[in-house]
Amino acid sequence: MSTATDKTSAKSENASKSASSGSRRSCKSGRFWKCDRDRFRSVIKVKGLKSNLKQKQKLREEKKRVKLIEQTMKADMNKQKEDLRLRQEENKKRKEANQLKNEVVVAIKNPAKLKRMKKKQLRQVKKRDLTVVDNSSKK
Repeated sequence: MSTATDKTSAKSENASKSASSGSRRSCKSGRFWKCDRDRFRSVIKVKGLKSNLKQKQKLREEKKRVKLIEQTMKADMNKQKEDLRLRQEENKKRKEANQLKNEVVVAIKNPAKLKRMKKKQLRQVKKRDLTVVDNSSKK
């Protein structure tokens, strides 16, 4: 019996030594290496170097200057993007207008002709308002 109590007392002494060596209290689980973990924000205790008023004002002015430059650069980039977008839209409209002018228009007066056409030919047939085409060709 004495050997069993000796073993338990030895375990408790080891636990108390480990608890006193690294941490303030022992863990419930008995895993002394997992106790009292500090979070990152509580570990940092050192304050940064203090700067005087002139240095702070210089830093503020520098930040303001950098922000101003950044804003102007962003505005320039946005303006360039907008100009590019407008130019692309104009080119697209001009291209569509040129394609309409370039089309060969043949009016199909006999609707039975549509029924005799093959699928490939029907894909090429498009409905158009001939009045608009006639007006644009007169100009």
